[in-house]
Amino acid sequence: MKTLSVFFLFSLVLFVFIGNEQMVVEAKTCKIKIEPERPGLDCLSAICDSACKRKYEPQEAKGICLYDRYCYCYYPC
Repeated sequence: MKTLSVFFLFSLVLFVFIGNEQMVVEAKTCKIKIEPERPGLDCLSAICDSACKRKYEPQEAKGICLYDRYCYCYYPC
């Protein structure tokens, strides 16, 4: 029973620590909408990602196409 209590407490502490770490990462990430390089075409994730990497830090930036067919670039603030 004591082992189960220790395991539960450890799991709770780990969960809180990971949750706080994710909040810190999200707080330091900026998002910007990038106009398409070729208007009228659907957003392609590979093109969007490479455009973000050219504009911001290559290792840190991530380009994602969202439902509105625009490219959104996520990068550290």
